[in-house]
Amino acid sequence: MEEFEQWYLDTYYKPYGFVPPANLFERYEDTYIRENVYQHNLVWQHLQAKVVELQKRLDGALKETQYALQYVEGDMRGNHEFLQMAMIRTFKALEQVLNGGEPK
Repeated sequence: MEEFEQWYLDTYYKPYGFVPPANLFERYEDTYIRENVYQHNLVWQHLQAKVVELQKRLDGALKETQYALQYVEGDMRGNHEFLQMAMIRTFKALEQVLNGGEPK
């Protein structure tokens, strides 16, 4: 059973004690035959694409943060104000990415 199908059952059948019909997830090629399942699957796919995109952004931002942290740890002997500002800029960039923006 696909993740979508399990979610569908958990959301629309199990909480109410309903028994799903045997052909609930019947398909023709890659398309669900039941209209409501088909529509929910389209929304599911759209949201999953957004999740994947956000995960890519987060991974990139975390990589930048790790790089900045290595830089700071390697240069801890000197100007602490400069290093503090570097980390503040890094965290602001991370915040921007998490809010849906692009890193600078």
